[in-house]
Amino acid sequence: MAVAIQARGPDVHTPSAWQKPGNVARPLHNSSQIVSPAFPPVSGYAQHHGLYYGQQDRWMNQAYRSPPSETITLEISALHEGGPRKGRMRGTPFGSICEGMKDIDARATAPELAALALAKISSKVTAFCPQFEWTPSEFVVRDSSWVDLSSAPNPMQLYFYNDCLHPGMCKNARSMVFKSKQFTLFVVVPEAQWRRYENYVDKLAEEAMAAAEAEQSVSLCRPNSLSVPASTLVTASSFNTSAAARPLSYDIATHEVGLSLS
Repeated sequence: MAVAIQARGPDVHTPSAWQKPGNVARPLHNSSQIVSPAFPPVSGYAQHHGLYYGQQDRWMNQAYRSPPSETITLEISALHEGGPRKGRMRGTPFGSICEGMKDIDARATAPELAALALAKISSKVTAFCPQFEWTPSEFVVRDSSWVDLSSAPNPMQLYFYNDCLHPGMCKNARSMVFKSKQFTLFVVVPEAQWRRYENYVDKLAEEAMAAAEAEQSVSLCRPNSLSVPASTLVTASSFNTSAAARPLSYDIATHEVGLSLS
């Protein structure tokens, strides 16, 4: 009769701490004294296992921590279409409107950059002439190559990010390194709107000139309040005194007679 021999594996001791989780003391992160779990010596756990919870928190924080911020700098100016060009500029600056922006996310898309530029410059343009009815919805944001950001072929593409990537300094390195740069944007007033603004300014100048001429003509028709009354004017008849009416020969003769008598 064959006797079946049952295969028997190694004896594995199950730590009592697995059955009673309350016996495992969790270390305090801010405490200098680390309390290790009370595992039996036969369980195979060493003292460094007491650092498990601290290491878990450390690696979890590093895994969910955001990467270093990659930013760029923007220089935004206001231009208008038409008019004399200066140098290589395709527009004409006005009002010395120029603003800078730092710490802009390098991963910004074209619509996001256009929104930033309009929010920064539109109020400066309207303050340039508050009386004129500007239309900020017609303003166009362009880059240094005169590309309209609103008509970018891929609106979700990172607009300036690739321009900030440079090859690493290590030899035969294929990795790219990010380096922050400064970029230029222009908020452009369309030529039609700028023509309306010029016509408005010319009309104001004509009205001011007409008002000045009317005021001058009215002042000429008014009597001069500083004029001298006619009663106080000195006439030739009233100035007929004895000294003025006597001839010079009479005075000389009178003087000689006085000397002879003395």
